[in-house]
Amino acid sequence: MICLRTVDAAVRQQVLGLAPAPRQARFSGVAADTLPAAERHDTRQAVAILRDEQAVGFLALDHADPICRYTVPEPSVALRAFFVDAGVQRQGIATAALRALPAFVTRQHPQAQCVVLTVNVVNPVAVRLYRRAGFVDTGRMHLGGAFGPQHVLVLPLWNHSSLEPYPPAGCCPRTGRSGLICAEGSGSSAAPGSARRRSSAPRRAERSRIALATGSGRWIQSASGPSNASPRHGPGGRGCRRRSCSAARR
Repeated sequence: MICLRTVDAAVRQQVLGLAPAPRQARFSGVAADTLPAAERHDTRQAVAILRDEQAVGFLALDHADPICRYTVPEPSVALRAFFVDAGVQRQGIATAALRALPAFVTRQHPQAQCVVLTVNVVNPVAVRLYRRAGFVDTGRMHLGGAFGPQHVLVLPLWNHSSLEPYPPAGCCPRTGRSGLICAEGSGSSAAPGSARRRSSAPRRAERSRIALATGSGRWIQSASGPSNASPRHGPGGRGCRRRSCSAARR
């Protein structure tokens, strides 16, 4: 079983011995460097990825990282230095850890509305991994990286106030229901076209949340984004039956 835990004395030595594959190290770093760096920052939280109580990966969360500006005015937490040890890769650990991330962040950083990260444009494998876990490409580019421009991706957390797992790809990101039965993301299992009318207040709140990536009131997919993603509602948008959702009309 994969779980996340703040690095403490019980697992610190295990974590220090972890490192990704050499070709990945320039993007994520190695724990011998990134763990002490996280411990030196007051705003950064060092997190161990555990499988059956054995450390197999590392990540850092920072609520004051410069990339958090990309989600203003919504508060966010930045995901940094994420990797799985080279010896246990290709076993689904990275995907499982990212699936566990929303519930962990909701507990540890209840003020956060989303998780934000940057990923290098020459690292398409990582981009696909984050997309599978529910991250949305905002279409913005972060130019402050040491190895060139980086995509800015966000993972909305408003579906995780009850610590529910993030819905799998192809499901509505608001309700977790299968896109084939989710009507307008309202949680209704009614057939398409019979969605319930919602009050204006929830609609305004939703518009505020989906505007966090660009400030324009809609999610923006990059040119390389999947054709079944909704630019307004994020991954799995084809299942959202809103007439305004361009992905629903494809």
